[in-house]
Amino acid sequence: MSDKNAKDKDAKGKAGKGKLMIILGAVGMLVLGGGGVFALVATGVIGGGHAQAEKPKGPQLVRKGEEDPYMPKSKEGEGESEAGMDVEGEGGDEYRTAYYKFSDDFTSNLKDSDALIQTSLACSTRRDGRVLIWLKKHELAIRSKLLQILADTPEDDVYTIKGKEKLQKRMTAAQSRKAKHCSELLGAGPSIDELVPALSLLGERLARILPGHLSPFAGGEPPLVRIGMPMDCNLASIAADIETLASHTLMAVGPKGMPMLAIFEAPSVLRLIDRAFGGQGTVPDDIPESFPLSAELLLARLEQALAEALTTTFGGQEEHKVRAMRRDTSLRYLNPFDRREDLLQLSLEIEEPGAEPWSFSIVFTQPTLASVTAVPRHPIRRNTRRGTPDPASEPYGSVPVDVTAVLVDMTVPFSRLSSLKPGDVLPVAIARSVPLQVDGRTIATGTIGEVEDRVAVQIQQAF
Repeated sequence: MSDKNAKDKDAKGKAGKGKLMIILGAVGMLVLGGGGVFALVATGVIGGGHAQAEKPKGPQLVRKGEEDPYMPKSKEGEGESEAGMDVEGEGGDEYRTAYYKFSDDFTSNLKDSDALIQTSLACSTRRDGRVLIWLKKHELAIRSKLLQILADTPEDDVYTIKGKEKLQKRMTAAQSRKAKHCSELLGAGPSIDELVPALSLLGERLARILPGHLSPFAGGEPPLVRIGMPMDCNLASIAADIETLASHTLMAVGPKGMPMLAIFEAPSVLRLIDRAFGGQGTVPDDIPESFPLSAELLLARLEQALAEALTTTFGGQEEHKVRAMRRDTSLRYLNPFDRREDLLQLSLEIEEPGAEPWSFSIVFTQPTLASVTAVPRHPIRRNTRRGTPDPASEPYGSVPVDVTAVLVDMTVPFSRLSSLKPGDVLPVAIARSVPLQVDGRTIATGTIGEVEDRVAVQIQQAF
């Protein structure tokens, strides 16, 4: 970015307080590095001036002489600033450069000064025309951010080469931050807004599967699992919300080790410990500074149960396998994710009859959650024949089914039924083979027996 020497330094000094001085600028080019690439280079989507293998998503490098199907076409009466300008030239790099010039000049006050700056700005890219389309689409937001930067620029910076270079870098950085949220350019995965409903559905599936894995902690009976609303957060907000001792477990999903986090706070862990030793689940008034050995052993069992339940919830295949990696009471030492990374947290409350509920939460990064949930963005219809459903896999495996064991099936005359009164005895004979029925259909037969003082049926034949 440069300025026209309309006023020299002496004239600047004579302007005095209370007078306006307009500093006119020539066209400034928002570029980065020797390749002359648009500011989105910082995102890794619009890269430097060298030919490297790129993934086929987002804007692609365009070689000189190749047709760019995304290049905006000039309409009648439009100038180059509207459609972008494609410049190839001869020699040099094999990729062509396209330019976008903002339609109007930028005029702003300078920081702590009566002076105004007026300048024109343009951007360059070696990627296809989707970059220019994005610039035009978001020009108002970009203009607003750049005007904020100009208003925060000291007057001295527009007179020196060093100051102009610093201003150019600040403007380039502002474009990069804006571009990180543009899925059209990045070819990025699902956004937080798209992942929230997906996590809600995943939570509902987990609420059906998890009780069976938590039954050893609830006296053998599956507890009731309630799922909270997904909350967006980051590591700093998670740490601020935890007011007591807590165990943080870093877990990995699949062969790529996609990270996620499980958080067990001390009151819940100590409540389970007290019940395991025959208590009522009482939490001490003074929470210890560290977990006792019994709590560490319980946490290891909880982690294993949660990992198995999550593996089934995610699909049950090898690429969905969840495993616990390491555990720490300090998030800072565990360091599971970047502290500024956007996360989604899901809280789970476990309810059991006659006991106080306990809870824990799981935290996902966006890439991890996107890898285990299906977020349809552009659904494709395929004419494929479906195979026979596997009753052991989801969503069938966790569906509860009422099964009836028919111990007695007898015929009684209506006259006898109409005269029944308390104290009457009806002689019955229990068959050797007891049918098990689902919705009136017999699925198996067995014999009556006893297991741990409870009536049981031993399956003899299944259909």
